Amino acid sequence: MAKKNNGIQDILIVIYLIWSVIAVSGILFLDKQLYFLGLALLIMVIVFSTIVSIVYGSLTSALMASIIYGTVFFSIFKLTTKNIYIPGFMALIFFITAFLGKLVMQKISKTYQKMQTEIQILSNLIQYDADTNLLLWQYVRKKIDDELTRSLRYKKNFSLIMTGTVHRPSGILDDEKEQIIRQGLADLLSRSCRKDIDIPFGGNYYGIILPETDSIGAFLFSKILMQEASRKIAIDLRIGIVSYPTDAGTTESLIEACEEALQTALTTENSIVRYSDIHKI
Repeated sequence: MAKKNNGIQDILIVIYLIWSVIAVSGILFLDKQLYFLGLALLIMVIVFSTIVSIVYGSLTSALMASIIYGTVFFSIFKLTTKNIYIPGFMALIFFITAFLGKLVMQKISKTYQKMQTEIQILSNLIQYDADTNLLLWQYVRKKIDDELTRSLRYKKNFSLIMTGTVHRPSGILDDEKEQIIRQGLADLLSRSCRKDIDIPFGGNYYGIILPETDSIGAFLFSKILMQEASRKIAIDLRIGIVSYPTDAGTTESLIEACEEALQTALTTENSIVRYSDIHKI
């Protein structure tokens, strides 16, 4: 399908170029005295018809060019049966040029939009881990930036949680242990989050971005997550929580605060630690 669309686009461009040559030749042949005006107006039509953002720009430019040429022509030459057809042919050239130019630009615009969509899809694929389908850690900052912007604009809360483990399954090779924990945790995060709302991530840290969720909501979510981890994966999960805007107001400060909360959870008896509660521990 893509090759077919590109083929049609190439054909339209070739047709437009051929027509442009014919149009220039026609102007030079029709009126050897006002050809410079005709060429100038043709250039105007080409420019306006290839600017997609101008609504009806091509039609308007062709109409303006026809009126200008006709006005100048009949102000210089008397109307006779021999020359009456010249402004008409000029108008025809202008309108055909405008139509073809608009057609070509619409096709190019659609192709560009399709390419941008495909680039976005590829970018999204690159951002997610192939094994766990979680957002990779190096792209988490960008997502937090986006969520900060959205939350600031709509005056909403959001929370960030990071997870760590204390006890791990025994009797398996170390590499296999890590793989089991990563995959199990990734599956748990994916199952537990709200589809198309929450953003689970993995890599350096495993956790979730929780849009429109305050500290209390994140704490309740974390309790359920811990219960599921203990029951289904048999791991002792520890969780750090930070919330916007109560705990921090920038991406870096949110990440640092969440890391501190997680480290507190890993080194104390508190399995779930909110950043706002660290001083109480």
